[in-house]
Amino acid sequence: MIGRKLVRDGSLAICVFDGELDLYSAPQMEVELLEALDQPGPVIVDLSKCTYLDSTILTVLIRLTAQFRERFCLVVPTESKIWRILQITRLADELPIELDIDIARRRWDVAESP
Repeated sequence: MIGRKLVRDGSLAICVFDGELDLYSAPQMEVELLEALDQPGPVIVDLSKCTYLDSTILTVLIRLTAQFRERFCLVVPTESKIWRILQITRLADELPIELDIDIARRRWDVAESP
């Protein structure tokens, strides 16, 4: 079971994942994100608490970006291990990434958290 929570703020959905994301968790993650994306409004995928992800998770993120780029983004701080993985794979420039949740919220003009 992957660590995850979904927070709705009006039409905005924030999916927070933590821990290790891998082959085992990829199908569940994809289903949960597709369910969030099935609703109207933007979806932020917060990976700031993740410690590891593998190529199956990267594949999920690439596929979702291709399909939903206009209303989908990731939160990945530059000091995280995930940022390093995205840099090595050269996906940091290809995926819609923001460095923190407040910047991601501003992408869709949603007020910052109090």
